[in-house]
Amino acid sequence: MSKLWIAGLGPGNANYITEETMRILNQAQKVILRTDKHPAADDLKTMGIPYSSCDHFYEDNDAFEEVYQNIAEYILHEALQGADICYCVPGHPKVAEDTVHILLNRIDMMNTSDSHINQENQIEVNILPALSFYDTVLVALDIDPMKQQLMILDAASLYYGDKTKRLPLPEASCLFAQVYHPLIASELKLALLDEVSPEAEAVILYHVGIQGEEELVYCQLAELDHYKQFDHLTSVYLPLYNTEGRTTRIQNDNHEIMDMDTESLTPLVEVFHRLLAPDGCPWDREQTHDSLKPYLLEEAHEVLEAIEEKDMDHLKEELGDVLMQVVFHSVLAANRGDFTLEEVIHGITDKMIRRHPHVFGDAVAETPEEVALLWQRIKDEEKQQEA
Repeated sequence: MSKLWIAGLGPGNANYITEETMRILNQAQKVILRTDKHPAADDLKTMGIPYSSCDHFYEDNDAFEEVYQNIAEYILHEALQGADICYCVPGHPKVAEDTVHILLNRIDMMNTSDSHINQENQIEVNILPALSFYDTVLVALDIDPMKQQLMILDAASLYYGDKTKRLPLPEASCLFAQVYHPLIASELKLALLDEVSPEAEAVILYHVGIQGEEELVYCQLAELDHYKQFDHLTSVYLPLYNTEGRTTRIQNDNHEIMDMDTESLTPLVEVFHRLLAPDGCPWDREQTHDSLKPYLLEEAHEVLEAIEEKDMDHLKEELGDVLMQVVFHSVLAANRGDFTLEEVIHGITDKMIRRHPHVFGDAVAETPEEVALLWQRIKDEEKQQEA
């Protein structure tokens, strides 16, 4: 029985390779890299670890599906020759690595399809995990994927797949991997523009985790493919707040439907996400809900002053400052995974509809006094339900 180790080289140079993988690299009879276009490849040469690569398969085939199939078949063939092989891929072997999935399926089918198969022709497979590009991206963006609700998608599939299919943008922040060519970036941009404003901010992550080369480029989605350095170590991040204001259908007690669109708040939300980004404003990044309390009180008092002065221009400005506080608190909460501005808007919208059944339902209230009594009764019922 031959041994096949499938190892990840990590997202950058050899410093990211685990000790276990280094031990196997020195132990294996044959080391094969899916590609030597990876920062760790030169380091392996310097360490005196001989290897071969599968880069010639990319030149011999036009479609990536064929490339991956042929690489997997090649690794399988080499493993069946009896030598102990270490097959190395960029990043983590189980993250965005089609050759590994194909190879594991082929070996599983081969090992189980014939109960009389000679044990000498079976292959013992060991997966050696590693850091992926995903890990270094989290550090660069300073985000928690659990709180941020991060979804990882394959940008290359948009270019090489069925271009007639619309990209279903999930209710989460999106990290697009394998944006290794301007044409893929262009296809990604066009697919996203079906759901996202052209002015929405995207982040291009170039060589993240590689000291001296890492670059985070903030740009509008419409300019995504203007970047000149897309390569195999480039990905794109699209925060959830960049999704175009979505229309929510609200059904009231009378079965009538109304639409709610929050798109007009998107620019202000984007401003605060930019301010709170890792390279944003130092003052804003230090703020908390508690530290912002004096400013909220101050802005509320200034609104009252403008009302008393009957100065509409002043009132417009101060209402904007209060709205700024609402958005600031909501973005802080969203970054912590507590709630989003959209949830704030949905919550107060639902409450207003629920407490106005004389407008949105069948209740009757013809005077302000009757409305006040109805409001209080509904409020008391809500408290009883929450208790």
